[in-house]
Amino acid sequence: MTDNFALLNEARRPWIDPDSLKEKFLALSAQFHPDRVHQAPEPERRAASERYAEINAAYNCLREPKERLRHLLELELGAKPRTFNACRRK
Repeated sequence: MTDNFALLNEARRPWIDPDSLKEKFLALSAQFHPDRVHQAPEPERRAASERYAEINAAYNCLREPKERLRHLLELELGAKPRTFNACRRK
């Protein structure tokens, strides 16, 4: 199970500063962006592309509060929660 918090160097918690999260995402994505390694050997390009996809998925998960909470519960429980109903503000 991938720990999206660890991928983006964030503490496991239900709240995250969105600006800090975005900064970390942009720094990591710039490092592994396929355009930066387009002249590298194929194995290095493939690895960078996979890492870039992981970073994007982690950011998309953690930037959404409901998805972040679902992921946190999954990590803490060791499995996906059977039911998950997040309260919504009106």
